[in-house]
Amino acid sequence: MKPPPTRLALAVSVALLVGGCSTDYEGGDKKDFVAEANAACKAHGATVESGLDELREGGRVPTSAEVRSYVGDVALPRLQERLDELRQIEPPTADREKVDAIIRAYQEGLDTISSDPDQLADADPFLDAFSKAGAYGLTACAE
Repeated sequence: MKPPPTRLALAVSVALLVGGCSTDYEGGDKKDFVAEANAACKAHGATVESGLDELREGGRVPTSAEVRSYVGDVALPRLQERLDELRQIEPPTADREKVDAIIRAYQEGLDTISSDPDQLADADPFLDAFSKAGAYGLTACAE
């Protein structure tokens, strides 16, 4: 059974959100890092949702081809860009391994979707990333 387009949207949105952390953060304590990351996640979620809202305009359900096109042409490139930006942020020294694990988990999800978008029908490739982000305190990035 294929997940509804909104589930795909949520998976892509959360991944974009975690990747959307600003590069203004230069390291420091976890509280500051988490606050900035969560704020970015909320802001970037609105951007992704607005694109998906266009697909659902007038209450229609987008076709699988439309969702696949949106994901491949818009969401995945933005996700990769945001993950690249996140890699530029210096995490708190004590949490470097945890933050790196979150980034790796999102990259693995991105790679899975990039190589075979139909795998979304079987499982959400971002579940591990959601779990790690939530456990770290990136609650807005794990919804």
